[in-house]
Amino acid sequence: MAAHTRGSFPRLAAIRSGYAPDKAKPRPRRVGQSLMMTFILGGVFSVIGMVAFAYGRKSKKSNLLIGGMILMIFPYFVPHPVVMGLVGAATLVGMYLFPE
Repeated sequence: MAAHTRGSFPRLAAIRSGYAPDKAKPRPRRVGQSLMMTFILGGVFSVIGMVAFAYGRKSKKSNLLIGGMILMIFPYFVPHPVVMGLVGAATLVGMYLFPE
C-alpha cells in the first residue's frame, strides 16, 4: 500500500477546511425568538390564571376557578407560541362569555 501525502485527499482536505462544494450548508434555525416568546406567553397566561383561580376560589365562581386552572396548566403542554396564544385567548374569552 502506498503512503498517502497530505494532498492526495482533496475532498477530505476541503471538508476539514469547512468548505464542501457539493453539500449545501444548512440554514440557521431561529429557535431563540420562538423560545423566548413561548416563555413570555407562558408566564403571562400563568399569572392571569393564578389571579383568576384565586379570585374564583374566594368568590366561589367555578368558571373562574376552572379557567384559572387551565390558564396555569396549559403552557406546560403547548410548545408553539401561536398555538399558546390561541388557546389562552380562547380560554379567556370562554371565561368572559360563560359566567355563572
